[in-house]
Amino acid sequence: MSPATAAALLSPELLTRILRFAAGDSDCSMAEWRDLQLPLLSVCRQWRSLIGPHVLGQLFVSLEASQYADSTLAPEADGGVEDTQILTNIGIVVAGNRHAGVKVLDIRTEDPTDISALVERVTLMLGARAMEWHSIETLRISFLFDELAIDTRSASADVEARAAQVCAELSQIVPNVTCLEVMGTSRSAECVLVTGGLVDMYAQQLAHLDVSFPITLASPEFSRRLGHLALELDGDTEQQLPQVYAPSLRYLSLGNVSGGAIWHRFHSSGQDVAFSSLKRLSISFASDSGRPGDAADDHYPPGTLHFPELETLSVAMCPAAGSLLSRATFPDTLRTLRVVGPLAGTVTLTNAAFGESARRAICKHIASRAAGKADTLYTANFFLGPATAATAAHAAFHIGGTARMPADVAVQWPGLAELHIDTRVCAETLLAMLPGLPALSVLRAPDVVFADAAMRSLDLRASHKSCPGKIAAAATAMLAR
Repeated sequence: MSPATAAALLSPELLTRILRFAAGDSDCSMAEWRDLQLPLLSVCRQWRSLIGPHVLGQLFVSLEASQYADSTLAPEADGGVEDTQILTNIGIVVAGNRHAGVKVLDIRTEDPTDISALVERVTLMLGARAMEWHSIETLRISFLFDELAIDTRSASADVEARAAQVCAELSQIVPNVTCLEVMGTSRSAECVLVTGGLVDMYAQQLAHLDVSFPITLASPEFSRRLGHLALELDGDTEQQLPQVYAPSLRYLSLGNVSGGAIWHRFHSSGQDVAFSSLKRLSISFASDSGRPGDAADDHYPPGTLHFPELETLSVAMCPAAGSLLSRATFPDTLRTLRVVGPLAGTVTLTNAAFGESARRAICKHIASRAAGKADTLYTANFFLGPATAATAAHAAFHIGGTARMPADVAVQWPGLAELHIDTRVCAETLLAMLPGLPALSVLRAPDVVFADAAMRSLDLRASHKSCPGKIAAAATAMLAR
């Protein structure tokens, strides 16, 4: 039976699921769209009718360096900027008569010189089609710059005015955006202006906001529909964050938080702040926040923070984290607790005990160690040690590539199931660690240096959970050769 005949026997629902899986989700690049998704439309009419709404449901506009560009996609290929050109699939989407089903607008640029001009060009492209793009709900913008090419000077008043104008014009062309995602760098003042302008334009209707760099906002508050919020902060933008209705949030990620003052930007009914729907919380703190002896604790709101439905917590270990844990209520058990150490070490615990006694112990541990004295294993020695090994169903430790492993180390981590070491590590160091890892079932270390200066990779996984000790034995045998 030929593949075409076999496919014809499948129900439309099942075939649609298969084609959606083959096409991937809408979070892809234009190259992926061109190479993986677009060819599916040319197979037959049935496939085109089933997968067409998905494939033609996203617009791409990309300002790329000319040497990497593929002009076959681009009726608007002449971007008018030296060494760059604009590529887009707008013409293909319109020709496919899928205008009403377009849900995503993806804008990417490699040129940091004139962001407002790019936004203005996108607006003209969309407006020239004599159609309304009111079906677009997701706007993604990626600033893919060479850091050395960015102009870090402050923006002039003319640049600020133009950025505000192009943001207003784009929001009129695509007025129903409820999901806004921006990736890039805050070193470009114009990126900050354009992004902040767009967030302000859509603030009253956003359900999803994700920005990877600090932005200054003028809106007094976000929509009560906002369920996903991910922001990178600094001292100024933290104070100007619009008010957020805490009970609506399901995902919250805050980076570079300076202290307890940030929680004044969240509200619910009454003096306490109840994050009654929040499932995932990720928070990291500025390097100078919550230092011993400062007054960071005084900046918290007078009420209590409540996280009754929290399932996943990712938090960086520092004095400011201790203040948060001591001033908030949490469930007694977390599905995932991810603890980031001070020097690129991350412990991930599954079904972790997180009741009052566990949090008190964590706070005591944080207070007892000055951040400057902490080493790579500081976090792991507490969470994976004999005293706390039974507080989680599964434990993993990831040592990042920038960490420094002690030359001679012996550990006692009886509950550790997975160990991932991305930094370079000596075979002698691993040999010293293995006797203290009786429950190890996964060991990955791509850069193991042996005495003869040879470098090898270890990637071991137990075939059955009932025999994890074999991993340590196998690794010992390999390292001792």
